[in-house]
Amino acid sequence: MTRIFISYRRDDAGGYSLLIFDRLVNHFGRGRVFMDIDTIEPGVDFVDIIEKAVGSCDSLIALIGKQWLDMSDETGERRLDTPEDFVRLEIAAALERNIRVIPVLVRGAKMPSSDELPEPLKPLARRHAVELSDERIHYDLKRLVDVLQRSRQRTEEQPRSWLDRLERVTTAEHERVVPSPPATRPSTVPPRPTRLLFEPDTVEIPAGPFLAGEDKAEVGLPAFAIGHHPVKVIEFRAFVQSGGYSTPQFWTKAGWNWKEGTLRREPDYWGDGIWTDNEWLPVVGISWYEAYAYCRWLADKTGWTYRLPTTLEWEKAARGTDGRLYPWGNIPKAGLCNTYSAGIGHTTQTGAYSPGGDSPYGLTDMIGNVAEWCSTKWRKNSVLPPNDDPEGPAVRVLCGGSWSAVQIPPVYYHHRASPDTSYN
Repeated sequence: MTRIFISYRRDDAGGYSLLIFDRLVNHFGRGRVFMDIDTIEPGVDFVDIIEKAVGSCDSLIALIGKQWLDMSDETGERRLDTPEDFVRLEIAAALERNIRVIPVLVRGAKMPSSDELPEPLKPLARRHAVELSDERIHYDLKRLVDVLQRSRQRTEEQPRSWLDRLERVTTAEHERVVPSPPATRPSTVPPRPTRLLFEPDTVEIPAGPFLAGEDKAEVGLPAFAIGHHPVKVIEFRAFVQSGGYSTPQFWTKAGWNWKEGTLRREPDYWGDGIWTDNEWLPVVGISWYEAYAYCRWLADKTGWTYRLPTTLEWEKAARGTDGRLYPWGNIPKAGLCNTYSAGIGHTTQTGAYSPGGDSPYGLTDMIGNVAEWCSTKWRKNSVLPPNDDPEGPAVRVLCGGSWSAVQIPPVYYHHRASPDTSYN
């Protein structure tokens, strides 16, 4: 069965990698397409891990943009000339094992010559390339699929690799479905041994009581996991580019009617560089309807139960168990979050105030930067059992304040807004 590895640089052709990944998964299946090994444990030989991962595949796609050949590291050295460079290691491993390597050129990039490549990659120059043109992207992607379809098949007698075993763990136990909104709330996605490029990393919050609300009432919660950072531009871009705005199953009925009535196809401020030029900025201009649809889409793409947090889950993740008023303690210290007093006037890259401003669980930007939607319908007493029914136009809760917050809000403070509201 065909197995495909996608090699790319995020700063060179990251957006195209998502398009290719999505198209190949739709054709070959989730367990047949691999990329972005970014969870290698400390002390592990990453060269060995990459060689095993690439060696388990039949084909490798080398995604090449205009900067691919000449990108340099922080010392000014060209990345391809560094033996430890991941892209170099991935392609070299495939070439050495005689795995089919298909260069895919994007953004008008030209195929590098042999003289321009380091010694282990020189054979790449003799590989016939596939070009992806923005003007005929769907036709070119179909050609790429057809090429891969003709790739040689691995026999069942070959030994199963490390990556095969990992695949069985992550796919056999979790079916790729979008569950209907349940009567009881499921646990959110636990920390993952591997994840997709556009999939947020998560932090587990253990089960047990915490002191909630302004009055610090003791409330017990089961274990759950929550995003380490606010959702980033690069993560939400995958939702936009892969049809999230044109698939009714991801939306509530009220949300779909609102989206269709407004002809909305992307967030507010999506074309404004101050909010989106840096892919690691938190995404802005998102209504509650879009936040909900994004989580449903993410569940569909990954097979894991992603959803918006309840206000109580958000609050525990932000303050821990001891009733502190802010993620870092009980004093509203300047310099630990991006609010109005910081004088920046817009969002900052996620994690810019780490670790000083982090919550007890290591979560970033729980106060300031961007306000964060919760699933819960707004009510004055936030400690009452939350109403998280997703249907209808009810007012919802925002937590954490943003870069424009005049004062540093305590973690129990809840802002309310209509689900069709979006801010920068």
